[in-house]
Amino acid sequence: MSGLSRRLSVLAIPAIVAVSVLAASPIVPRAAARIPELEIGSRSVAGFSVDAATPYARALRYFNRVAGPPDSTFAAGACTLRYRSIGLVLGFVALDPTRPASAATCTFSRAVVTDRRWRTPGGLEVGASLAAMRRAYPKAFEAGTVAGSPGIPVGAKEWQLASAAGNAARPVLVAYVKRSRVAALGIRIAGH
Repeated sequence: MSGLSRRLSVLAIPAIVAVSVLAASPIVPRAAARIPELEIGSRSVAGFSVDAATPYARALRYFNRVAGPPDSTFAAGACTLRYRSIGLVLGFVALDPTRPASAATCTFSRAVVTDRRWRTPGGLEVGASLAAMRRAYPKAFEAGTVAGSPGIPVGAKEWQLASAAGNAARPVLVAYVKRSRVAALGIRIAGH
């Protein structure tokens, strides 16, 4: 065996061991490891706290780490972040609706989730029946018909799952029901 052959064979053994160890270890895709439990409550979305003062930039930073870059839009008086990988749409309103909306001028107004992996703290899931929703939230009440919005089907009925007493701006947990099924779950700011 020549000197070169001997050196190559000595280098090959550690390489074969390294490949064998890597092949035996579980490899989890980075994005999948970052997604938290997909739960939407009256004050949080996947572990992210929300209220009427939650800024667009903070939500963008949090959900970029969780779900990757979003589709984002800026319109007159409003901003939207859409994370298709987890079925999440976040809506924001501009502090001054007479000026163009931007990341610096928008605060939280709503969240809508449409992926069947989402659930509420009460166990209600996207896709559940109206009867299951009524069992999980016996005090829920129908709040009206929705004209349609990103993630919410046109003609869906909004059901408030948690009491929305008071006049101050506050998040309210809702379900959007179409054809007797929960088409989406959401949080919207009420009282402002």
